[in-house]
Amino acid sequence: MALLIRSSVVGRAWPDWMSDDPAVTWLSWLVDAMKTVPPVVASITLFTLLRAWWRRTLGRRRGWTKSYERLVPGMHPDLVKELFGQPTFEGRAKGRVPSEGTWAEADLTVRTWVLDRDGYLVTWTTCGDVGDVVVAYSLTTANRWFSPQIRVATPQDRWVKLGRTVFNGVLDDQAPEGEDRFGWLGARRSSYWERYYWGNPGLYLRWYIGYTDCGYSRRPGVPVDTSEPDATEQRVQEFRRTTSINSVLVTLGSPDIDFKDIGPDLDLVRLASRPTAGVRLRRWHSGRR
Repeated sequence: MALLIRSSVVGRAWPDWMSDDPAVTWLSWLVDAMKTVPPVVASITLFTLLRAWWRRTLGRRRGWTKSYERLVPGMHPDLVKELFGQPTFEGRAKGRVPSEGTWAEADLTVRTWVLDRDGYLVTWTTCGDVGDVVVAYSLTTANRWFSPQIRVATPQDRWVKLGRTVFNGVLDDQAPEGEDRFGWLGARRSSYWERYYWGNPGLYLRWYIGYTDCGYSRRPGVPVDTSEPDATEQRVQEFRRTTSINSVLVTLGSPDIDFKDIGPDLDLVRLASRPTAGVRLRRWHSGRR
């Protein structure tokens, strides 16, 4: 038997009187199949390594975008965890719901995901008798290489490229007024957002586009404090014309949430920030001195 196997391996043909033997035919097929095992195993291993490298580097940002596109208001929070894993931070907030002609407080759970160095995902979830439902979520870019195109369901079906698209480049002819826009400017923090509602064309959702201080903006600006007397329409329009949107939020509208910032809390997420390659290189170089 060993002689027969060796004959097949070195390429010698089986004797004519043995070629019709089923056992020999099966053995020949087995020997030939074993020749392909090492290349197949090597190919699978290489593919697994390349896929893992892709998901950690170049394809990582595409993965964030694909997962975000699967989010919908009203979904269960466990589905968000399946897409993005466990949240980095979790806190509490308050909302308002109509109750017998007045407003009643609603408890909300605010979860924040730090998406590596690329951005942040924040969800607002109801908790209590009504069950766990994601009523709002936002995506913020924190990296110039992470600029996903986000659909804003306007009557014209516009798209926002986070970190690049300016405010009046999307909805210049529908700039909101009054309570549908809000900006504030502190000693070191700032934020600005605009809110839109289009009924059926907007899927009966409320859409926010904004500029947050913890995000990346190709064309950053200084938000206008809309509560100040000198917050003229000219200053607001100048800010909209020169500043890039870096955060988008979608909400059901109920419960009503008083958003001061549609992105994450800068003082919170900076605790989980990772140093860039340049910072790590400077630390390594200074340590060798």
